[in-house]
Amino acid sequence: MTTIRALGADVNTNAFDLYASLPLPPSLTCIRVLDVLADTAPGDDGPLCGNLRVLDLELRPKVQFSALSYVWGVDLTPCTIACGNATIDISRNCFSCLLHLRRKLGKFTIWVDAICINQKDDREKERQIPLMGCIYSNADTTYVWLGEGNERSDRAMTYLSGVRFVDFFSPTNPRVWAAFWNLFTSSMGLTKDVYLVENERKNWVRRLIPRLGLERIPRAAYASLDDLKDVLSREWLERMWTYQEILLASNPVIVCGNSHIQWSRLASVLVALHFDDTIESCIPKFPVWSKLVVGRIRLQQTNRTSSHSQGKEMRFYQAYQLFVMRVARYYGTAMTLLLQFQVVLFIAAIIVPSSLAYNRGYMLLATTIIFLLFSLLVIGYWMRYFRPKFRPPFSSDAYAQISESRIKTPITENLIHGTISRKAQEPKDKAFALHAILQRSLTEKLPNPDYNLSTGHVYKSYCRYLIDATNSLDILVPAAWKGYSDQPSWVPDWNQGSLDLWQNDQLLLPVSKPYWKWDLAEDRGILKVRGLHISDISSCFKLQKTSDTYLEEERSIHCENLAKILALFSRHHPYNNKFSQTTFTVRGDSLGLLNLWQEFFYYKASKTPLEVLSLLTGSAFLRYTTIDWIFVSYKSILKTHISICNELAETNRMFFAAEKVNTRIHFSDPQKLEHRTEFLDGICKGDVQVGDKVIYISGLSSLVIVRAYDSESVRLVSPAVMGLKHKPGDLYTFDPGINLRPNVKERDLEEFALA
Repeated sequence: MTTIRALGADVNTNAFDLYASLPLPPSLTCIRVLDVLADTAPGDDGPLCGNLRVLDLELRPKVQFSALSYVWGVDLTPCTIACGNATIDISRNCFSCLLHLRRKLGKFTIWVDAICINQKDDREKERQIPLMGCIYSNADTTYVWLGEGNERSDRAMTYLSGVRFVDFFSPTNPRVWAAFWNLFTSSMGLTKDVYLVENERKNWVRRLIPRLGLERIPRAAYASLDDLKDVLSREWLERMWTYQEILLASNPVIVCGNSHIQWSRLASVLVALHFDDTIESCIPKFPVWSKLVVGRIRLQQTNRTSSHSQGKEMRFYQAYQLFVMRVARYYGTAMTLLLQFQVVLFIAAIIVPSSLAYNRGYMLLATTIIFLLFSLLVIGYWMRYFRPKFRPPFSSDAYAQISESRIKTPITENLIHGTISRKAQEPKDKAFALHAILQRSLTEKLPNPDYNLSTGHVYKSYCRYLIDATNSLDILVPAAWKGYSDQPSWVPDWNQGSLDLWQNDQLLLPVSKPYWKWDLAEDRGILKVRGLHISDISSCFKLQKTSDTYLEEERSIHCENLAKILALFSRHHPYNNKFSQTTFTVRGDSLGLLNLWQEFFYYKASKTPLEVLSLLTGSAFLRYTTIDWIFVSYKSILKTHISICNELAETNRMFFAAEKVNTRIHFSDPQKLEHRTEFLDGICKGDVQVGDKVIYISGLSSLVIVRAYDSESVRLVSPAVMGLKHKPGDLYTFDPGINLRPNVKERDLEEFALA
């Protein structure tokens, strides 16, 4: 066992002298690096020792070093590392990582923030943060430490590093057929390649073999989705500083316990796994990894100093996606043919022998044929079903769903999602952690981080630099959802947690050219944008939360909610708006029930809330008016209704109705309108008021709602998700771009001053 020295009251008596003896010139690109010494004790149980020294990054080609990306962890067990005659406090997680690297590398040089930066000197930290981009991009290797390994993580890392599928691809010679054959034979159990099963608990074959005394049967290595979840859901993925580190790292290596895997290989496996439609339901954190893959490539592509090799990485990624698409098509076709063959074999095993025995009396021949055919059938079903179920690294119909949006996703979206979804112990680090990334895209030099500034001031400056660096106004959506209290409305609170409620891909507006300019005189904090005033909020329908099932004692609350829903749908014209399933995350609901819920209230809008409630609590069935053979109970509609009301109440959202005032934009078919006034329905925050304005901002992919602040400016109040255009029984995607592009020109845009 490795010795961990306990911390005493005087443990750090020499640490101050150590840092003082190795000063970092404030005007130079100097950092400290740690030379970890090889262990001389038998069994690798000696104390962790090393030496600190100063290194100038401008002389970097003469000295090799690596960098460490890790989290401090929740285990507060005190650990130390000996540096010369001094001892430095480090977290248990950092201590464990250095031990694992020492076992694998022996003596090595590495940069570790907790050791190489004096953590008790805020001024030194402020000077070192701007250098982190150079540190991680210039390091020969960045070791990404996910934490201690276990049996699950070992299997997952073996699978991720052993998938042979990615070895068949090269941009100049993609061996599609070889990759297909490897997948096909692996799924049939004909090779010893590492394969993926859905759930280890269902792997009863592996548990049965030892009980039958058949341990000598060779078995391929395997991993389950639970194993992958163990590795891909580590705390490292949730921290703000690690987000910058992986984006900037030039050569990342993922380390989990004693297992290592190159980032380039991991990224290739993740890209293939992303084509499996079920992977996200099993591993909720998987999309975050996918965003990291795309974010690294997009950051390199948008970097002003990007090289030809970095552009080559983007082309490699695009070619690899097409390679996955082709292999998926072949594999899907093969699986379909195999299933058809098994069906034919089953029929032949019954008809052919029976015919021979009946017509010619060849009982022996018929019995032999039956035995052979059923033997082949059993073997086929054994390989396909009874052995641990194989999961290819994509779904068989992925070729029909390949999306280029993943490689065209702007870096702004990745940075916004990365900042909001990750955690930081110090709120200001939400902005400071991306200092090096923003600096790469700006010509002006950013000021060094200053922890003496207020959090609001830091967020305001970060938003300004983010807009200028990315040439995007996308931060206005999170700002409209939850702004920082003492700052202009275009400054979001980066600790709000998630934007999933407003990221509705079906309701995005066409992205046009953004226009903005700053008016920061006298600390006004005005952001001037250009857009269109679309409509005014005329009604708000805020719902109340109830129990998940109908209770008679909550009858009055249900009636109030029904009255508001009926009032909303009473404004509907048959060609007005309709809400898509992606607007909600209704538990246990389907698109058919959501559509039926809307259609039900449209046709019952003339009834009273009590009449509708009596109908919904009854035992009758409702025939779907657009599909004759579908019948749904009214109680199912009530369950969907309660789920929608509760979700909106829990997330502080509500329905709104707005009267369209801009004659240049049509959200319905003008030729089918029967009313002069066109109404728009949508969803917004719960604090929107009647009279607020729905506006379209050029360059923004979502509508927003604003409120007058003074005679010259407005403030963001809420994002706005509009309903889908429809006529009953004919749902089609909401695309205002069909009308916005021809009818709205640059000269039609008006200026809005966001305070």
